[in-house]
Amino acid sequence: MVKAADSSPLLLRAHKGRFPFTLACPSFIYPADYLPNVRRLGPYLDEIELLFLEGSSSGSLPDRLLIRELAVLAGSFGLTYNVHLPTDISLTAEKIVRREQAAAAITRVFDLVQPLEPSACVLHLPWQGKTGKRVVSGQRSVVRGGKREVSGQWSVVRGKEAEEVGGGKTEVSGQRSVVSGREAEEVGGERSEDAVGSDPCPLAEARGKQEFLDLGVQGLDLLKGKGADQERLVLENLETYPLKWVEEILDETGLGLCLDLGHLLLQGADLWEAFERNRSRIRIMHLHGFELRNGVLRDHCGLHRLAERHLHAIKHILKAFQGVVCLEVFNFQDLSASLAVLEELLV
Repeated sequence: MVKAADSSPLLLRAHKGRFPFTLACPSFIYPADYLPNVRRLGPYLDEIELLFLEGSSSGSLPDRLLIRELAVLAGSFGLTYNVHLPTDISLTAEKIVRREQAAAAITRVFDLVQPLEPSACVLHLPWQGKTGKRVVSGQRSVVRGGKREVSGQWSVVRGKEAEEVGGGKTEVSGQRSVVSGREAEEVGGERSEDAVGSDPCPLAEARGKQEFLDLGVQGLDLLKGKGADQERLVLENLETYPLKWVEEILDETGLGLCLDLGHLLLQGADLWEAFERNRSRIRIMHLHGFELRNGVLRDHCGLHRLAERHLHAIKHILKAFQGVVCLEVFNFQDLSASLAVLEELLV
């Protein structure tokens, strides 16, 4: 295995321009800040997903110097970016003041990243509902039966809390505080064929669809009124409610879609049917595996964790898509394994 000067592993080959789509991965593959990740990944991939997941205060965002340095790296590597917008705020919050705060936070991110000309800015419309079960889809922290599993390296928890939850050491980076991938992987097993559809949309029945739609449109109207770039804004489907709820908001607002195939698999959805129905408005797709072991779900694993039938469906979609495909995993091992799966499927 090839290693960087600091002993971090590097990908074995470049994948730039290798597929009919633009291939991306997140800015947290290595337990380091944005710039080290982009320097190591930029020579190998077409695009980087910048994880700007904390936006509740202006101090939680990167500064403009970092943005200028990211722009320089993009030019050096022939690289583009997409942006994942903050997940610690909500445009679907019940209280108007929280929706206004969310709109202001998201607008700050749009203003900050404008020099990078991102291909898309991906937004969650979180929905939890009034239920004993809680799935915080916006922060990728999954709760089942009183147990909490930190999924991959994308947890909202910090410091000691992360150690208590994840059962492992905490890696603190400039992007967020995360549970290290090695410890997170210890809960995993082999690929699971039984996880799909086992508990579809656990929150969808807890509160009315219309309330979600009303709050979502109101929140997006607030965001539009603040001048956020509607051409770059895309909504991501989450695992906590049906894709058709998002589609209704897209019909009304004219926004684009980030189709997360992993979330659809968790719901037991028909991937091809969902792709075909939305093909004209899909700007970006998120692709990742998952596994279920001892009743604990771990999302955002490598594609090697998926069953063959799921990979077969994904293959046909990727052959028909020319937008951005982001391998939304959060450690080197899962990225490397996922790239090997893509090579086997498509090359």
